[in-house]
Amino acid sequence: LRRDMVQDLRPVVRIVTEDAVRLAGGAGVALDLPEVPVLSDLDPDLFGILVRNLVSNALRHGAAGAEVRLRLEPGLLRVENDCDPLAPEDLARIGARFERAPSAGRGGAGLGLAIVQTILARAGGRLQLTSPLPGTDRGFAAEARFAPRQQT
Repeated sequence: LRRDMVQDLRPVVRIVTEDAVRLAGGAGVALDLPEVPVLSDLDPDLFGILVRNLVSNALRHGAAGAEVRLRLEPGLLRVENDCDPLAPEDLARIGARFERAPSAGRGGAGLGLAIVQTILARAGGRLQLTSPLPGTDRGFAAEARFAPRQQT
């Protein structure tokens, strides 16, 4: 999961997000990317899978026409959408394989978040899920935390 060299994660986020938006055919994604490179030794293909799963879930399960927000910074990828809040018991279990929220009637096998958690766990990171968004009574956020670069 870690490589011997570092590279900028911003192009991975842009490419994967554009593809997910095109396939979803609906709402867009507001990207909040820093001006400077976000360097990491994470495998870019696995990071791309992580981004795709989080963005696709946010687009699929968000309110119709609502924009998804994505922020990338060193060691953090945060994806949030507008949706009805998830009950705490649903929030606690949706990261397990084949688990979906009761309101998730629009496709998916319930593997996206489980795959993200597996990638992050193997890279020494973690996934934090929040619903509703702080200061509101709606929304969902998935926060992938990872070491920006492995210390050698």
